Amino acid sequence: MIRSRTAGVLTVAGSLVLTLSLLGFLGPLTWWFDLLANFKLQFLLGLAVIGAALMTLGRTGAAAVMLGGALLNVAVIAPLYYRSPADPQPDAPEITVVGYNIQIGNRVPRLGWALDGDPDVVFLFETGRAHLADLEERFPDHHVRSGIYGGRNYGVTILTTVDVEVELLEFARSAGDAVRLELAFGDGTVVVYGVHPPSPTNAEDTAHRDDVLARVGRAVAEETDPVIVVGDLNATPWSNGFRSLTGPGDLVNSLEGFGYGASWPTRLPAIARIPIDHVLHTRQLTVISRQLGPATEASDHRPVRVRLTLAASPDIAQDR
Repeated sequence: MIRSRTAGVLTVAGSLVLTLSLLGFLGPLTWWFDLLANFKLQFLLGLAVIGAALMTLGRTGAAAVMLGGALLNVAVIAPLYYRSPADPQPDAPEITVVGYNIQIGNRVPRLGWALDGDPDVVFLFETGRAHLADLEERFPDHHVRSGIYGGRNYGVTILTTVDVEVELLEFARSAGDAVRLELAFGDGTVVVYGVHPPSPTNAEDTAHRDDVLARVGRAVAEETDPVIVVGDLNATPWSNGFRSLTGPGDLVNSLEGFGYGASWPTRLPAIARIPIDHVLHTRQLTVISRQLGPATEASDHRPVRVRLTLAASPDIAQDR
Protein backbone atom coordinates (compact mmCIF):
# COMPACT_ATOMS: atom_id res chain seq x y z
CA MET A 1 0.00 0.00 0.00
CA ILE A 2 2.78 2.43 0.94
CA ARG A 3 4.67 1.62 -2.27
CA SER A 4 1.55 2.24 -4.32
CA ARG A 5 0.85 5.59 -2.64
CA THR A 6 4.47 6.64 -2.97
CA ALA A 7 4.45 5.75 -6.65
CA GLY A 8 1.23 7.72 -7.13
CA VAL A 9 2.63 10.82 -5.44
CA LEU A 10 5.84 10.59 -7.48
CA THR A 11 3.87 10.18 -10.70
CA VAL A 12 1.81 13.29 -9.99
CA ALA A 13 4.89 15.28 -8.98
CA GLY A 14 6.81 14.09 -12.02
CA SER A 15 3.93 14.95 -14.32
CA LEU A 16 3.88 18.49 -12.97
CA VAL A 17 7.65 18.89 -13.39
CA LEU A 18 7.48 17.43 -16.90
CA THR A 19 4.65 19.77 -17.87
CA LEU A 20 6.55 22.82 -16.63
CA SER A 21 9.66 21.61 -18.46
CA LEU A 22 7.80 21.22 -21.75
CA LEU A 23 6.12 24.60 -21.39
CA GLY A 24 9.62 26.09 -21.18
CA PHE A 25 10.14 25.11 -24.81
CA LEU A 26 7.22 27.35 -25.77
CA GLY A 27 8.84 30.57 -24.59
CA PRO A 28 7.94 32.65 -27.66
CA LEU A 29 4.24 32.23 -26.83
CA THR A 30 4.20 34.05 -23.50
CA TRP A 31 6.60 35.55 -20.98
CA TRP A 32 6.11 33.05 -18.20
CA PHE A 33 6.67 30.09 -20.52
CA ASP A 34 9.94 31.80 -21.41
CA LEU A 35 10.74 32.19 -17.70
CA LEU A 36 10.45 28.42 -17.33
CA ALA A 37 13.01 27.96 -20.12
CA ASN A 38 15.73 29.14 -17.74
CA PHE A 39 15.53 26.09 -15.49
CA LYS A 40 16.65 23.26 -17.77
CA LEU A 41 19.14 21.84 -15.28
CA GLN A 42 16.67 21.89 -12.41
CA PHE A 43 13.99 20.16 -14.50
CA LEU A 44 16.57 17.64 -15.69
CA LEU A 45 17.59 16.73 -12.15
CA GLY A 46 14.04 16.63 -10.84
CA LEU A 47 12.85 14.34 -13.62
CA ALA A 48 15.90 12.10 -13.33
CA VAL A 49 15.42 11.61 -9.59
CA ILE A 50 11.68 11.00 -9.91
CA GLY A 51 12.19 8.66 -12.86
CA ALA A 52 14.80 6.63 -11.01
CA ALA A 53 12.54 6.40 -7.94
CA LEU A 54 9.61 5.21 -10.05
CA MET A 55 11.83 2.63 -11.70
CA THR A 56 12.75 1.15 -8.32
CA LEU A 57 9.05 1.02 -7.44
CA GLY A 58 8.30 -0.97 -10.59
CA ARG A 59 6.44 1.81 -12.43
CA THR A 60 8.52 1.38 -15.57
CA GLY A 61 6.11 3.17 -17.91
CA ALA A 62 5.89 6.32 -15.82
CA ALA A 63 9.63 6.12 -15.15
CA ALA A 64 10.37 5.99 -18.87
CA VAL A 65 8.30 9.12 -19.46
CA MET A 66 10.12 11.03 -16.71
CA LEU A 67 13.55 9.87 -17.83
CA GLY A 68 12.65 10.80 -21.41
CA GLY A 69 11.86 14.32 -20.23
CA ALA A 70 15.19 14.42 -18.40
CA LEU A 71 17.01 13.38 -21.57
CA LEU A 72 15.26 16.13 -23.51
CA ASN A 73 16.80 18.67 -21.15
CA VAL A 74 20.15 16.91 -21.37
CA ALA A 75 20.06 17.40 -25.13
CA VAL A 76 19.57 21.16 -24.65
CA ILE A 77 22.37 21.59 -22.11
CA ALA A 78 24.87 19.16 -23.67
CA PRO A 79 26.26 21.53 -26.36
CA LEU A 80 27.83 23.59 -23.58
CA TYR A 81 30.01 20.56 -22.88
CA TYR A 82 30.64 18.80 -26.19
CA ARG A 83 31.28 21.91 -28.27
CA SER A 84 34.65 23.58 -27.97
CA PRO A 85 36.18 26.89 -29.08
CA ALA A 86 38.01 27.07 -32.39
CA ASP A 87 41.78 26.96 -32.48
CA PRO A 88 43.44 30.36 -32.02
CA GLN A 89 45.64 32.04 -34.57
CA PRO A 90 49.33 31.75 -33.65
CA ASP A 91 50.76 34.88 -32.01
CA ALA A 92 47.43 36.70 -32.28
CA PRO A 93 46.52 39.58 -29.92
CA GLU A 94 44.50 38.79 -26.82
CA ILE A 95 41.84 40.65 -24.86
CA THR A 96 40.44 39.93 -21.41
CA VAL A 97 36.96 41.13 -20.44
CA VAL A 98 35.10 40.98 -17.14
CA GLY A 99 31.41 41.41 -16.38
CA TYR A 100 30.11 41.82 -12.84
CA ASN A 101 26.74 42.90 -11.47
CA ILE A 102 27.79 44.42 -8.14
CA GLN A 103 24.16 45.30 -7.23
CA ILE A 104 23.13 48.84 -6.51
CA GLY A 105 23.14 48.49 -2.72
CA ASN A 106 26.80 47.44 -2.71
CA ARG A 107 28.40 50.73 -1.67
CA VAL A 108 32.03 49.57 -1.69
CA PRO A 109 32.29 46.70 -4.18
CA ARG A 110 35.17 44.30 -3.70
CA LEU A 111 36.84 44.02 -7.08
CA GLY A 112 39.99 42.08 -6.23
CA TRP A 113 39.17 39.05 -8.36
CA ALA A 114 37.58 41.12 -11.14
CA LEU A 115 40.76 43.17 -11.57
CA ASP A 116 43.25 40.32 -11.17
CA GLY A 117 45.59 40.19 -14.13
CA ASP A 118 44.63 43.70 -15.30
CA PRO A 119 41.78 42.82 -17.68
CA ASP A 120 41.44 45.17 -20.63
CA VAL A 121 37.87 46.13 -19.82
CA VAL A 122 35.60 45.56 -16.82
CA PHE A 123 31.85 46.21 -16.91
CA LEU A 124 30.30 46.85 -13.51
CA PHE A 125 26.53 46.64 -13.76
CA GLU A 126 24.12 48.28 -11.30
CA THR A 127 26.53 51.01 -10.26
CA GLY A 128 25.26 54.34 -8.96
CA ARG A 129 26.74 57.76 -9.59
CA ALA A 130 28.33 57.69 -6.13
CA HIS A 131 30.41 54.72 -7.23
CA LEU A 132 32.24 56.74 -9.88
CA ALA A 133 34.31 58.94 -7.57
CA ASP A 134 34.94 56.02 -5.24
CA LEU A 135 36.22 53.81 -8.06
CA GLU A 136 38.43 56.58 -9.43
CA GLU A 137 39.99 57.03 -6.00
CA ARG A 138 40.45 53.34 -5.27
CA PHE A 139 41.74 52.33 -8.70
CA PRO A 140 43.90 55.20 -9.99
CA ASP A 141 45.61 52.94 -12.54
CA HIS A 142 42.32 52.44 -14.39
CA HIS A 143 40.22 54.75 -16.48
CA VAL A 144 36.70 54.92 -15.01
CA ARG A 145 33.92 55.81 -17.43
CA SER A 146 30.19 56.12 -16.80
CA GLY A 147 27.54 54.39 -18.85
CA ILE A 148 24.69 55.86 -16.77
CA TYR A 149 22.06 57.72 -18.79
CA GLY A 150 21.37 61.33 -17.84
CA GLY A 151 17.99 60.83 -16.21
CA ARG A 152 18.81 57.62 -14.38
CA ASN A 153 20.33 56.96 -10.98
CA TYR A 154 22.27 53.85 -11.83
CA GLY A 155 23.63 51.89 -14.76
CA VAL A 156 26.93 50.46 -15.93
CA THR A 157 30.42 51.73 -15.10
CA ILE A 158 33.38 50.78 -17.25
CA LEU A 159 36.99 50.35 -16.10
CA THR A 160 39.69 50.10 -18.76
CA THR A 161 43.48 49.97 -18.85
CA VAL A 162 43.55 52.56 -21.66
CA ASP A 163 41.37 55.60 -22.14
CA VAL A 164 38.30 55.02 -24.31
CA GLU A 165 35.14 56.78 -25.36
CA VAL A 166 31.91 55.14 -24.26
CA GLU A 167 28.85 55.39 -26.48
CA LEU A 168 25.50 55.11 -24.71
CA LEU A 169 23.06 53.38 -27.03
CA GLU A 170 19.88 55.41 -27.01
CA PHE A 171 17.44 52.56 -27.59
CA ALA A 172 18.17 51.21 -24.09
CA ARG A 173 17.75 54.52 -22.28
CA SER A 174 14.38 53.74 -20.71
CA ALA A 175 14.61 49.96 -20.59
CA GLY A 176 18.07 48.96 -19.42
CA ASP A 177 21.72 49.57 -20.17
CA ALA A 178 23.59 49.18 -23.44
CA VAL A 179 26.94 50.78 -24.18
CA ARG A 180 29.51 50.41 -26.93
CA LEU A 181 33.23 51.05 -26.98
CA GLU A 182 36.18 50.30 -29.23
CA LEU A 183 39.59 49.02 -28.14
CA ALA A 184 42.83 48.65 -30.04
CA PHE A 185 43.36 44.98 -30.88
CA GLY A 186 46.64 44.14 -32.55
CA ASP A 187 46.73 46.09 -35.82
CA GLY A 188 42.97 46.60 -35.73
CA THR A 189 40.03 47.21 -33.42
CA VAL A 190 37.67 45.11 -31.35
CA VAL A 191 34.18 46.41 -30.49
CA VAL A 192 32.81 45.63 -27.03
CA TYR A 193 29.19 46.01 -25.95
CA GLY A 194 28.11 46.09 -22.30
CA VAL A 195 24.46 45.13 -21.85
CA HIS A 196 22.11 44.88 -18.88
CA PRO A 197 18.43 44.69 -19.88
CA PRO A 198 15.49 44.50 -17.42
CA SER A 199 14.74 41.37 -15.45
CA PRO A 200 11.83 39.40 -17.00
CA THR A 201 9.51 39.54 -14.00
CA ASN A 202 6.39 40.49 -15.98
CA ALA A 203 5.21 40.75 -19.57
CA GLU A 204 6.27 44.38 -20.04
CA ASP A 205 9.78 43.95 -18.66
CA THR A 206 10.25 40.74 -20.63
CA ALA A 207 9.32 42.60 -23.80
CA HIS A 208 11.79 45.37 -22.91
CA ARG A 209 14.52 42.82 -22.26
CA ASP A 210 13.93 41.07 -25.56
CA ASP A 211 13.81 44.37 -27.43
CA VAL A 212 17.13 45.57 -25.98
CA LEU A 213 18.80 42.25 -26.73
CA ALA A 214 17.39 42.12 -30.27
CA ARG A 215 18.58 45.68 -30.98
CA VAL A 216 22.07 44.84 -29.73
CA GLY A 217 22.04 41.74 -31.91
CA ARG A 218 21.14 43.80 -34.97
CA ALA A 219 23.81 46.37 -34.10
CA VAL A 220 26.40 43.60 -33.86
CA ALA A 221 25.34 42.34 -37.28
CA GLU A 222 26.29 45.74 -38.74
CA GLU A 223 29.83 45.66 -37.32
CA THR A 224 32.81 44.67 -39.47
CA ASP A 225 35.37 44.39 -36.66
CA PRO A 226 35.35 41.51 -34.16
CA VAL A 227 32.71 42.03 -31.47
CA ILE A 228 32.37 40.97 -27.83
CA VAL A 229 29.15 41.30 -25.84
CA VAL A 230 29.43 41.31 -22.04
CA GLY A 231 26.42 41.46 -19.79
CA ASP A 232 24.07 40.43 -17.08
CA LEU A 233 21.53 39.55 -19.74
CA ASN A 234 18.81 38.34 -17.37
CA ALA A 235 18.47 35.39 -19.72
CA THR A 236 19.92 31.91 -19.97
CA PRO A 237 21.04 30.39 -23.30
CA TRP A 238 17.63 28.72 -23.67
CA SER A 239 15.42 31.78 -23.35
CA ASN A 240 13.73 33.56 -26.22
CA GLY A 241 15.52 36.80 -25.33
CA PHE A 242 18.93 35.18 -25.59
CA ARG A 243 18.14 33.91 -29.08
CA SER A 244 16.99 37.39 -30.10
CA LEU A 245 20.53 38.56 -29.33
CA THR A 246 22.61 35.72 -30.71
CA GLY A 247 20.59 35.13 -33.88
CA PRO A 248 20.98 38.46 -35.73
CA GLY A 249 24.63 38.89 -34.78
CA ASP A 250 25.57 35.20 -35.18
CA LEU A 251 27.15 35.38 -31.73
CA VAL A 252 28.90 32.46 -30.06
CA ASN A 253 28.33 31.71 -26.38
CA SER A 254 31.62 31.59 -24.46
CA LEU A 255 30.10 28.87 -22.25
CA GLU A 256 30.51 26.37 -25.08
CA GLY A 257 33.27 24.02 -24.06
CA PHE A 258 33.26 25.29 -20.46
CA GLY A 259 29.97 23.91 -19.18
CA TYR A 260 26.92 25.23 -17.40
CA GLY A 261 28.52 28.23 -15.67
CA ALA A 262 25.72 29.13 -13.25
CA SER A 263 26.31 32.66 -11.96
CA TRP A 264 23.08 33.63 -10.15
CA PRO A 265 21.76 33.75 -7.46
CA THR A 266 24.70 32.94 -5.21
CA ARG A 267 22.50 32.93 -2.13
CA LEU A 268 20.92 29.67 -3.31
CA PRO A 269 22.70 26.30 -3.45
CA ALA A 270 24.78 25.80 -6.60
CA ILE A 271 22.31 23.27 -7.96
CA ALA A 272 19.58 25.96 -8.02
CA ARG A 273 21.58 28.64 -9.84
CA ILE A 274 21.28 29.57 -13.50
CA PRO A 275 23.68 31.15 -16.05
CA ILE A 276 22.56 34.71 -16.78
CA ASP A 277 25.94 36.53 -16.76
CA HIS A 278 27.47 36.15 -20.18
CA VAL A 279 30.27 36.89 -22.59
CA LEU A 280 29.55 36.29 -26.27
CA HIS A 281 31.60 36.96 -29.38
CA THR A 282 31.53 36.97 -33.14
CA ARG A 283 33.17 34.22 -35.15
CA GLN A 284 36.37 36.15 -35.81
CA LEU A 285 37.26 35.41 -32.18
CA THR A 286 37.75 32.37 -29.99
CA VAL A 287 37.94 31.79 -26.24
CA ILE A 288 41.22 30.92 -24.54
CA SER A 289 39.88 30.75 -20.99
CA ARG A 290 36.65 31.38 -19.10
CA GLN A 291 36.27 31.69 -15.34
CA LEU A 292 33.60 32.48 -12.78
CA GLY A 293 34.72 34.53 -9.81
CA PRO A 294 33.93 33.92 -6.15
CA ALA A 295 30.58 34.63 -4.56
CA THR A 296 30.47 37.50 -2.09
CA GLU A 297 27.91 38.66 0.46
CA ALA A 298 27.55 42.02 -1.27
CA SER A 299 26.21 40.69 -4.60
CA ASP A 300 24.19 37.65 -5.59
CA HIS A 301 26.02 37.46 -8.93
CA ARG A 302 29.38 35.87 -9.59
CA PRO A 303 31.69 37.84 -11.89
CA VAL A 304 32.79 36.27 -15.15
CA ARG A 305 36.16 36.71 -16.86
CA VAL A 306 36.93 35.62 -20.42
CA ARG A 307 40.18 35.82 -22.38
CA LEU A 308 39.80 35.85 -26.17
CA THR A 309 41.94 35.99 -29.27
CA LEU A 310 41.53 35.74 -33.03
CA ALA A 311 40.24 32.42 -34.33
CA ALA A 312 42.18 30.43 -36.88
CA SER A 313 38.87 29.46 -38.49
CA PRO A 314 35.44 31.10 -38.50
CA ASP A 315 33.89 27.76 -37.50
CA ILE A 316 34.22 28.38 -33.79
CA ALA A 317 31.78 25.91 -32.29
CA GLN A 318 33.19 22.47 -32.98
CA ASP A 319 31.95 19.10 -31.77
CA ARG A 320 34.56 17.27 -29.78
